[in-house]
Amino acid sequence: MSFALPTGLRWTLALVAGLLLGCTPAGLPTVAEPEPTSAEPAPVTPGATEPAPAEPPAVEPPPAEPEPAVAATCGKQVCTDGKRCVEYYGIAGARGPKFQSCEWPCAKKQPCPSGTRCLTIADGPGQVCR
Repeated sequence: MSFALPTGLRWTLALVAGLLLGCTPAGLPTVAEPEPTSAEPAPVTPGATEPAPAEPPAVEPPPAEPEPAVAATCGKQVCTDGKRCVEYYGIAGARGPKFQSCEWPCAKKQPCPSGTRCLTIADGPGQVCR
C-alpha cells in the first residue's frame, strides 16, 4: 500500500535526512557552520577617542621667606639688627587696633640672639626673642 505525503512534509523529511547525512536537498539553502574560536581573547587596543593619561600637575615649592632688610620701616619705627616688623592685634583681637613692633621671631625654632630667650606673648606678637 502506498500513499502520497503532503509537499510540506516531504520537504521536512528531506531536510532532516539531509542534515543527518550531511547534505542538503536541492533547492534548500545551506547553513554554514560557525568557525572555531580560539581560547585566547583578542588584544585590546585603546580607541582613538580615549584621552591620553594626564600627567599630575607639577608641585612647586613654597616661596622662600624674604631675607630681613638691614633697616625696615615698621609703623613709626625702623627695625635694625636683623629684627623684623611683626603686625598683631592686642587683647581686643581684630576689633581693636593693629599694632606693629620690631621683633626677632623664634616660632620656627630660630635661635635667639645672645642675652635674649624665646617667649610667647599671647596678646602681642606671639613667639619672639626678648
